[in-house]
Amino acid sequence: MLTDFVSIHDLSLYEFSYLLDLAQHMKKKPHRFKNHLKNKMLALIFQPPSSIPGIPFEVGVIQMGGNPISVGSVSIQEDILKSPEIYIKTLERWVDGIVIKIPSQKVVTELAHFSHIPVFNIQTDLLQPCQAIADFFIFKELRKELSGMKLAFIGRSNNLCHSLIYAAAKVGARISVAAPQGYEPQGEVIKLAKSDGAATGFELQLTSDPFEAIRDATVIYTSPGASSFSPQGQILHDIKAKTMADVQFMNYLPEPGGIGTAGDICDLDRSVFFEQTETILHIQKAIMVLLFESKK
Repeated sequence: MLTDFVSIHDLSLYEFSYLLDLAQHMKKKPHRFKNHLKNKMLALIFQPPSSIPGIPFEVGVIQMGGNPISVGSVSIQEDILKSPEIYIKTLERWVDGIVIKIPSQKVVTELAHFSHIPVFNIQTDLLQPCQAIADFFIFKELRKELSGMKLAFIGRSNNLCHSLIYAAAKVGARISVAAPQGYEPQGEVIKLAKSDGAATGFELQLTSDPFEAIRDATVIYTSPGASSFSPQGQILHDIKAKTMADVQFMNYLPEPGGIGTAGDICDLDRSVFFEQTETILHIQKAIMVLLFESKK
């Protein structure tokens, strides 16, 4: 039974599918969950401070009757790094859950290991699981069937790319990553994802050619470094010209814009950027519901 949310890899195939279904239900009927976190205190730890990832979690907690507590001191990160075990065993005496964004994946994993309360990983240097699940929720709304769909990821592999690979493995999707040399996905992530997707039909392609990656893609994702594929920085427009009209474009959050590309993806008529910003709220609420249900 799921007790913490650290990595998509930790989710069973059923739990991943259940999260998508639960988020859809919560999106349609949010009033049914307005008291789900009543009297719950959640500590929000964001190091370094970041408004965009934190806002939907804070809003989600409040919408479900809980109380978010922002822990913003710079010294907090130093305390966590000194001893994750002592930090979490102290904090859990005061709050009912911890939402954390911190560079070190190792620290988040240790916090979850020693904690008796749910730990929610928003983002580390290795993973960005909430956004990846939110994006697959959008894929499901757009395409209905996730199994066999193809996602192309263009740019430097990063924490989001790793989480998208894990998510693709859970649903049996195809993902093609076009990354500049030296910026490929980490080997351990690839190994675990292939294990996760052994029975789902998951396929992973690694290439340095963005136009090879987008072949037959239904969704194209741009990330930092995408412009390195085009000296003139026009890679988004070149890619758009070579795709079918029903191909959707997505972008690396939280920054609205090209993120290293010349074009602004928010202005592309096939971009679902704003749907991404909304959906992260529904997914994060669903994750909180699932974890607190598991703790009962």
